[in-house]
Amino acid sequence: MMEKNKKIFKSLVRSKPSPLLLEESKASFAIEFAYDYIKAICCSESESFCNSCEACLKIESFNYYDCYFVNAYEQNVSKEEMSKIITNFSLSSLEKYNNKFLIVYGTEKLNKQISNMLLKSIESPSKNTYYIFITRNYNSIINTIRSRCVFYKVNSDIDKFKQILMEKEIDDKYLDFFVSNFYSIGEVLKFYKSENFLKIIEIYNMILEKKTSLTSIYKAVNKFKTLSYYEISVLLILLEPFAKNEKKETVYYLINSLKYNINKTLVFNEILTLV
Repeated sequence: MMEKNKKIFKSLVRSKPSPLLLEESKASFAIEFAYDYIKAICCSESESFCNSCEACLKIESFNYYDCYFVNAYEQNVSKEEMSKIITNFSLSSLEKYNNKFLIVYGTEKLNKQISNMLLKSIESPSKNTYYIFITRNYNSIINTIRSRCVFYKVNSDIDKFKQILMEKEIDDKYLDFFVSNFYSIGEVLKFYKSENFLKIIEIYNMILEKKTSLTSIYKAVNKFKTLSYYEISVLLILLEPFAKNEKKETVYYLINSLKYNINKTLVFNEILTLV
């Protein structure tokens, strides 16, 4: 854990607040931070957490039965799912530590009905229940929840992020792109292995190899036209380090222009002049 986050963590461990609102920075470890906080609450062997006692090991292996994790970035959270969790919070603990936890990853993505359900729950919490909300945009959280939370920003840990990506055999030339544009290791790995990324990289290599035959250009432009505007923006970000100095502003101009659904062939022709 980097030094800035260590200071935040020590402060949290002393007071053990709930509800807790964490803002996730890019290239950070907000989910890991949240689980470490849970360990610190349950661990009886250390002032922080020992990572070796029964409680820490259960939490580390996601086998702590009174800990619920909801990922609103990857799924629509239903009323039934949240109602079940809130009901379980009022029942006897399954674990002997008598602490229950809910982590909501992507709190800003919850609809108004789910947000209001959570609001009622945190206003009248059951004993030894802890709510941890993680967001990428503090200002997008409804004010009635935001005002009841203790807030901390989990800072980027670029060195650790890059190190783990290298251990996962991510190509070095893409590291800076992933660090600048992704929040979690899991997100990077999912995108890196996707067909979308492979398609982007194929066009990226075509452009950098500067194949100038009509057949090569025809093939590249047809593949380029199958990209979504988001995928084109990813391609432009990847190409930016290779752009001529006088063309770097054009890269950012093109990225900003994509929101207007501009002609893809014109964008492709402009990209050919960048590198």
